[in-house]
Amino acid sequence: MDEYTILKTTRGQQILGFVFILVILAAPLIGVFGDGAPTAERFVAAFYDSRFYYSTNLMTILTFCVAYDITVPRYFMCRKYAKFFAITFVVFLISECIVSYINSKMGWKFVFNGTGLIVVLIKLLSNILVVFVAVGFRALQANTELKKEVLERRNFQIQAELEQLKSQLNPHFLFNTLNNISSLSTFDTDATQLSISKLSDMLRYVIYDTTSPRVELKKEIDFIMNYVDLMKLRYDESTLSVNVSVNVANMQCKIAPMLYISIVENAFKYGASSKVNSSIDIDVSEDDLAITFVVTNTLLKDSEVNNAHKGGVGISNLKKRLDIIYPGCYEYTYGLTGDGKYRASIKLFNQKKI
Repeated sequence: MDEYTILKTTRGQQILGFVFILVILAAPLIGVFGDGAPTAERFVAAFYDSRFYYSTNLMTILTFCVAYDITVPRYFMCRKYAKFFAITFVVFLISECIVSYINSKMGWKFVFNGTGLIVVLIKLLSNILVVFVAVGFRALQANTELKKEVLERRNFQIQAELEQLKSQLNPHFLFNTLNNISSLSTFDTDATQLSISKLSDMLRYVIYDTTSPRVELKKEIDFIMNYVDLMKLRYDESTLSVNVSVNVANMQCKIAPMLYISIVENAFKYGASSKVNSSIDIDVSEDDLAITFVVTNTLLKDSEVNNAHKGGVGISNLKKRLDIIYPGCYEYTYGLTGDGKYRASIKLFNQKKI
């Protein structure tokens, strides 16, 4: 996109130019308000006395309009300075010829105790001033337009990065879940069928609902509940205790999709066992300031963790998504609780009002 295309006239710049022209036209009439109340006769007299001023400055306004709409955006802003100054000088000469012709025909004269050269120099300097006022207005407009374009590009980049993060997150989740079903199918076909049904509901959510930047909190919680039910099929109830508590009045508030799954996955990965007693507690609550999602799980030893492999992109993606979607409006904390458990919490401020 070239600079001339970017530099389109905006309402703000039009208003500034209009005010500038009004100031030029109204300057000779200011004296009408000097002594006593202004009258129509005084306005007419002031205008008549200033007829040479107006004939001259109408050309000044013409110079400003030509500079603002043509020469500045086409040449000055594109660094074609030679053409810019050449055309500006030609416009000045043409305007002076027009003014001289009008004044000679109308018999209007300008009383000035000086040489004609000084008059020409004064007019030239005033036109140069007008041209650079036009440059200033255009520079202001260019700065505004370029800032807007930079912001639009930044938003586009953010959206592209979010889509990339989601494309990484969904296969990551699907890979883990299919591994769970594969392990389950070797010893319990009924549970496998149930888990496939749960997975179907979850994939429906992932494919259709997560295409929107925000989803209802209820849908996100339902997704988490399906995941929890699916994971519980892999463990013996005598060794694993899973408790889910939801205390949110406004379940229709909107949040980013698949925001909580990573910390729930980690809770099952490092806190669920079929060998030793373990527990996972999920609590969703709200207050006047925020909605808080907390997962607390038993922290197992490495030898007790069912999924031996570690790592993955889940948590790293979570941090990136929170930074992009909720800059300065979230609180993500995690760590040991001091009683052999691990706690992760995501607090989204003011989300229940959305």
